[in-house]
Amino acid sequence: MKKLISLLLLISSIIYGQEKNYTLEIDYIYTLNFTNLSSIYQINTKLTFNNNESIYEMDHLNSFANYDNVVDVDDNIQLAIKSNENEFVFKSFKNNDVYYSDMISMKKFDIKSKLDTIMSWTLSSETKNILGYTCQKAVTEYGGRYYVAYFTSEIPIQNGPWRFHGLPGVILEVESADNVFAIRATIINSNTSNIKINNPFNTKTVIAWDTFLKIYKKKYDEVLRNSMSKNGPTQELAKEGIIVYIKD
Repeated sequence: MKKLISLLLLISSIIYGQEKNYTLEIDYIYTLNFTNLSSIYQINTKLTFNNNESIYEMDHLNSFANYDNVVDVDDNIQLAIKSNENEFVFKSFKNNDVYYSDMISMKKFDIKSKLDTIMSWTLSSETKNILGYTCQKAVTEYGGRYYVAYFTSEIPIQNGPWRFHGLPGVILEVESADNVFAIRATIINSNTSNIKINNPFNTKTVIAWDTFLKIYKKKYDEVLRNSMSKNGPTQELAKEGIIVYIKD
């Protein structure tokens, strides 16, 4: 009976939250900590959202560290982590769409996926306090990595930084199980009534994620063949970065 009451209260709070109009900004610190990097790479990021849509901006132009466009971070991983422009992730909750960018050999592709196909979560009873909000633990696997996230149902919008989405509340912290990747909220600002959210991908040509993977695999095979024919099996296009592009 207690479990049933708790479930009904959670459902009621989610329904109430969806009826209430939200416009919020959350500042995060985005951290990469590959072992072969000379220092931890950190950038300021911002998540701005309302009940209908969301924009996440990664401030590469003012990042805390400077690297060349391609950095060797492991025997078979190369990672483009310094950009000459900021990176965006746009989500349309109404249309169930998410837009983002990814790279193939330093060429940027703009991608569109469905939000509900991105991540599947398992909830835990574990909680902790983040910025004054009670947050619940959840875990997921995405792109070859396992992630631990903490979300708060006190802000009951299914949203989070980067591509993270699908929990009954906003994600304030997420970290990969191997400690390579982390995003942590630093400031929550609710005084944002005049902020407008625009989709920066509206003027761009977008492709499906499956199409992107096919292009990546074709380019990977081409680069691998060329490198093997010249100087032996030297891999020049990574199988993975933050996510796995090519599975063995």
